[in-house]
Amino acid sequence: MEKGFVKMLEVSGKILQIYKEYTGTGMIGALFLTAVFYLLFEERVREKKLILAVLPLVLAAFFACPVFAYLISGYLDEEIYYRFLWLLPVTAVIAYAGVRVVLKVSGIRRIMALLGICGIIMVCGDYVYDNSYFSKAENPYHVPGTVVKICDEIQVEGREVRAVFPGEMVQYVRQYTPYVCMPYGREMIVERWKIGNEMYELFELGLPDGFVSADKLAETARKYEVHYIIWDSGRFMEGNLESCGFRLLDTIDGYAVYVDEKANLNL
Repeated sequence: MEKGFVKMLEVSGKILQIYKEYTGTGMIGALFLTAVFYLLFEERVREKKLILAVLPLVLAAFFACPVFAYLISGYLDEEIYYRFLWLLPVTAVIAYAGVRVVLKVSGIRRIMALLGICGIIMVCGDYVYDNSYFSKAENPYHVPGTVVKICDEIQVEGREVRAVFPGEMVQYVRQYTPYVCMPYGREMIVERWKIGNEMYELFELGLPDGFVSADKLAETARKYEVHYIIWDSGRFMEGNLESCGFRLLDTIDGYAVYVDEKANLNL
């Protein structure tokens, strides 16, 4: 009995931690709950109330229930449990509730209500481009144009290729094309996901001495069956990849694209 109680406390702590990571300061979470309860009492269309008010409350209740979390903890890890929060229609609920509030008044009060709601959302939120891994959309794919050009350059029709990209590009590659694979993914740039990866540690950190050796990089790339190396031309490298059998294919927006001459990409 005592062990079960301790386990429940541990699960509750994890739930709270996941919620904090999802909502940041918590203001967006509070705004969302306010909008949900507003719609719960004000919305007259049954279907809309069920989808935008009742269902989110049920999902939130399940997520916050330690017993529920405990029962499924043997099947889902903490990272997957975090994704229960993705089921909450936060943006849609806040937007719809805000529109409902604005439409209840008229004239100057409508303008004031609109400005007030926009101000509240701005205060509760955060500027997304403060995050170094987000950039303003440059194309319909919503990925940096440099990534698009590099991927278009290295793709081979009819097969997948493997390439190592600088960390700032990793999360965009798979977003653009499934035919360019990588020896590591976004898990290496999110601190709480990070796991050991020899290719990443050598390419990004230059371990163990802090310098990236062309010989070692070429050797490790072949170990991971990497066909292309995308190298920031502004970074220092000991030696030359071309002397290691990697041919300079092109230079795109300051990134040198090397291809392994030993790789058979026509299979």
